[in-house]
Amino acid sequence: MDFIHKKNIIHRDLKLDNILITKIIDSEEYDVKIADFGLAAFYDKDVEGLLSHKCGTLRYIAPEILRGKGYDNRCDLFSVGSIFFNLITGYHLFQSSTS
Repeated sequence: MDFIHKKNIIHRDLKLDNILITKIIDSEEYDVKIADFGLAAFYDKDVEGLLSHKCGTLRYIAPEILRGKGYDNRCDLFSVGSIFFNLITGYHLFQSSTS
């Protein structure tokens, strides 16, 4: 996340389906990649105001996106936290019947 945020990119749809993990052959390490940049946006907080387009997957989306008052790259960090919550507990942070 730090790498893409330094490039002024916000993913806006981080979820388990968009995290690709493969084991590196003959190693105890794993290669982790982020996929599906279809909702990603370029964002420079020094040039622009907050983003306002509502997008993402309901079970992982940051509350500030749903509030409609603007958001920045921190929405991705919320999604990462939601992913870890899901991995650790086996439950989604938010329950949704549509996603």
